[in-house]
Amino acid sequence: MMESMAQFGGLKIGYNAHFTRPDGLNQIVEVYNETYDLTTEMKPFTNMDGLTYGFMVAFAPMVFDVGYNHRSQNRFALGTINGQPAERRLRAVINSGHLGMSIALASDDGFFLTLGGRLNVGNMRVRTKVGLEDDIREQEWDNLYNELYMDIDVSLRFALPFLSIEPFYVISADQLYGPSSPITFSNLAPVNESLNNVPSPELLPLMNNGFGVRIEILILTMLD
Repeated sequence: MMESMAQFGGLKIGYNAHFTRPDGLNQIVEVYNETYDLTTEMKPFTNMDGLTYGFMVAFAPMVFDVGYNHRSQNRFALGTINGQPAERRLRAVINSGHLGMSIALASDDGFFLTLGGRLNVGNMRVRTKVGLEDDIREQEWDNLYNELYMDIDVSLRFALPFLSIEPFYVISADQLYGPSSPITFSNLAPVNESLNNVPSPELLPLMNNGFGVRIEILILTMLD
């Protein structure tokens, strides 16, 4: 049964969505809504999504892949500046490279099912801009945060010769961080202080766990 996916390799490109409610970022949004007099409150972050692409190679029963992920989401709030309608925009972006490995659970007639994991390492940025509603598009973004980001995900891949559907679950590297660690992952305290002008906890991790899905077009060639 495994012989049908013996050896192949090629490109993959598609879309990835991470249905997450990042605790640290949404705590900042909650404080923002409580701090300012708004006509429309900022909604919490719930889904970071974007482009994914890379390379895949299989040597039955193992499948390896390497590539790039983009995930982002924008939020906004409405209020007034000197009595005129104004808008605040907040954008969170995660760009990361990934390295994955999985094992085939089933393979037959061009279909294969794999179980595996992926390490994602890159950077996370949080940017904001504020201005009158009529001028907000012309305003430049201010960078509030640009730091190392890392997570791992566990996934099942259902694949045909030209299409892959891959549900996954993300485990944030914030779970590994402690006060005595020499490495910090996504401590958003500076974002809270800059955006809300209030004292912040010393540590405000992103806590980006959650389910997601990748849907990719496969351009594969048999290697044997």
